[in-house]
Order: sequence, then C-alpha cells, then structure tokens
Amino acid sequence: MAVYNQVIVSPGAVYLDDGIYTAQDDRRHLKESGGVGIATYPTGYGVTAVSGMSVTIDQGTAYILAGNVTDGGSFRVRSSASRQVTVPNAHATLPRLDQIVLRVMDDASDGSGFSEARIEVVPGTATAGATFANRNGAASLNALGEISDSLMLLADVLVPAAAGSLVLGDTKDRRIPMHNNSEMPGLSIAEMRVLVDATKAGYVILPHDGIEVAVRADPTNEVWWRFRNVGLSTPLVWSYLGGAPMFAEILTSQTTTNVAYVDLTTAGPSITVPFAGWYEITFGCDIKSDVADVVTKVAVKLGAAATADAESADGRGVASKYVQRTIIRQLAQDDIVKMQYKSNGGGVLTADNRNLSVRPIRLI
Repeated sequence: MAVYNQVIVSPGAVYLDDGIYTAQDDRRHLKESGGVGIATYPTGYGVTAVSGMSVTIDQGTAYILAGNVTDGGSFRVRSSASRQVTVPNAHATLPRLDQIVLRVMDDASDGSGFSEARIEVVPGTATAGATFANRNGAASLNALGEISDSLMLLADVLVPAAAGSLVLGDTKDRRIPMHNNSEMPGLSIAEMRVLVDATKAGYVILPHDGIEVAVRADPTNEVWWRFRNVGLSTPLVWSYLGGAPMFAEILTSQTTTNVAYVDLTTAGPSITVPFAGWYEITFGCDIKSDVADVVTKVAVKLGAAATADAESADGRGVASKYVQRTIIRQLAQDDIVKMQYKSNGGGVLTADNRNLSVRPIRLI
C-alpha cells in the first residue's frame, strides 16, 4: 500500500534487480554517459584514397545515434581492422559527390531485415560544378534504401569526371569527435572547421542544443575560444562564450605620404581569422601629420575587399593622438584583417604603437 500520493514514471527505472532490460535500455545509457561521434578521434574511421577507385577506412570505435526510434540511444560500433570499399565508376563528363557512411542496421528498431554495422558508399548525382564546398548533387542521407537512419557521415568523395582512380585530395573528412550531452574535447582549427561545416549543412545532427566546445584558435599564442551551439536550427549557429582575443601589434614608428590606403614599411599588424562568422575587430595607434589640420586615417582591410573609410578612425594635426575604433563585421574563413594608413591632405603621416585584436561573436 502506497504511503504517499504518487504517480508511476514510465518507462521507469532500469537495472533493478528484478527487471528485464532491452538493448535500447543499454543504448540510452551509452548516449547519456558518452554521447555520439568518433570515440577514437582523430584516427578512428579516417577515410583515405588508396588505389584505383577504392578508399581505406581506418579501424576505430564510434557511437551512432539511433535514428529510427524515439529515445533510441547510441549504437557502439567497433571496427578492429582497416577496411576498403569501392567507389562507383566516374561519370564521363561531370564530377560527382559521393559519401562514405557508417550505418547500423537493427531489424528490431528499423525493420530492415538486417542486424549489422556497415561502411557504405552513397553515390551522388553527377553535377556540373560540384565541389566539397557546395556539395551539389550529394544524396540525402535522410532517405537511404533499406530504411535505417542510424548512420554517421565519415567523408565526402569528390569523383572527378572520367577519373580512373582517386587521389588524396579527392576525399574530405566529415567525422566529428565523440561528445557527451554537454561538451566536446578540445579541438584544433581543422577539427572545428569540420564540425561547423557538418552542422551547418545538416549532414551531422547533434542530439540537442547547448553542446560546448573549446577550440585552440591561435596555437602560436595559445589562444583558446569556447563556443556553444544555439538551437538545432539549420544552419546551426555556434555562439562565442569566451576566450582571449587574437592580438597583433607593431610598435615601430613609420610614415607615409600616400593619399590612398597603403601598408607602411612594416605592413600591418594583421590577423588571419580561422573561421567564417561575425567578428568584433578593435584597432588603434598613435597617429599624426606634419601639416596642421590635415586628417590622417587608419583603417582595417577586410579580406579581399578594398580598404574603406567606413572601417577607419581619424587623427588630425601635428600633435600625436591615440585613435581607436571597434567594429563588427562578417568575415570569411582565412580572411586577413590588416591595418592600413593614408594621409588625406598629402602631408607626412606618422603612426606608431599600432595594435589590432579580433574575437568572434558567432560562427556561421
């Protein structure tokens, strides 16, 4: 007889001594304690072109989100040796983007008629202009044959037109490291780029929002940035939580008489941003002219765009003045942010103590 007012929880507690438990109960535990992704990252399940139209997939351990049932947990998939799989023959005139996937077939949950793990080649549609970036012609992984949606994308293979064999540059890594319900391990720039690309395109699905990741954004100066995925929208956004900005400075005093934006003798300072996204950019220096009332300008050049007054800060006259400005701009991956200078009135501009800092707001 119950002592208190109560309601029974369903499906309830597991691993009671008098219970009978299913594989799904175990998979839920795996997902909640470990998550999904490549457990043996960065080596596990790496894909490499070897010879002819074959690719090799390294041994490893992965946890794959069960895709055909609600709250299905994670399948653990271990491969004890490297495997090879053959990519279909190339199209005669057009490139084609194929995908290498690791898939679990579980008849009890997907009705596929199989109970096994596979590495499969999912061929795309040969399409003019297909690249790793645009992924034109790639097949939808949400509508594969044999029903099972429990899969993980390992790599893209861009098959050149009329190719008789694949080379190293024809594959692109699409794996993500194993992550639990809150955090991923520290990632390199290259690893974070894979994750951002994967979640942005929607071919890697995170189990929920709020997963955090630390990224070594500037290995030279040990600058780490921390991000959190915001919502499971498409495209998914990674918001910046904290970390020191990337920073560069040039203390040397140098001059120019140019009336258009130019580099000084020592160009910059400059910073290369590691990811596409929105950034907060702060720049400043001591600046002066040798002519009274002449405006001197310092600005930032953003990537390939011409340096513009819209991204400038002004000085005036012969007295040295420290000028500084902060702007927010969208940048592409590997864009270079560089300070440049001009003397509007044709006098001699002198700049010293030049400094530049950049930190992200969100990645896109």
